[in-house]
Amino acid sequence: MSRNRLDHLPCSLARALDEAGDWWTFLIVRDLLRGINSFDGFQSSLGIASNILSRRLVKLCDDGILSKRKDASDGRRMRYALTPKGEALAPSLIALMQWGDEWISGRGREPVILADKRTGGQLEPIRIRADGADVPAGEIEFRRGPGLA
Repeated sequence: MSRNRLDHLPCSLARALDEAGDWWTFLIVRDLLRGINSFDGFQSSLGIASNILSRRLVKLCDDGILSKRKDASDGRRMRYALTPKGEALAPSLIALMQWGDEWISGRGREPVILADKRTGGQLEPIRIRADGADVPAGEIEFRRGPGLA
């Protein structure tokens, strides 16, 4: 069953979900952030069927989220990396993880703790901020932007 495309909607969220909104994308990005960068590594980590993983990796490369190159030690294998466009998904992924920590796992029962490799400090929760202050969800205003026809 295929899903409807959203790329025609005048909404950046809809178009972003159209390109990067399935769970495999976020799990592959998560694995790349964890240091997994090979087909076999993704397959082992995710338990994903090889045909689905292959299609997803091709799409992510075509969409400019991932790049691939031949493995220096084994030219028959490919290694994947996040492009700047792919790295820009990290805050969304981390926000979803933090939401899951709070609302699904529960504080104090987080399956994974995210930390800064350089300092060891635990990452702070992603916040919506303006002018240096948190903005409650009910105070967010959706205004017409320059890209809206």
